[in-house]
Amino acid sequence: MGICLCSGTKDVLLRDIEGAINAMEITHLSMTPTVAALVSQKSVPGVEFLVTAGETLTRKVYNDWAGKGLFQG
Repeated sequence: MGICLCSGTKDVLLRDIEGAINAMEITHLSMTPTVAALVSQKSVPGVEFLVTAGETLTRKVYNDWAGKGLFQG
């Protein structure tokens, strides 16, 4: 199994970010806490961990992802 970097245009990703994550079978996410707040951990069961960086971690993201593979950069 290898690593694949997935990206998409904002209009595709932000229309249904959780759907895009699931459709691309993404297992590792790296995003700002503001964008991570749009993603419910329960809605993306294939994601093994989330790395947040660039902003202060929000309580919402912490509460949703703590203990489930959350890393703050």
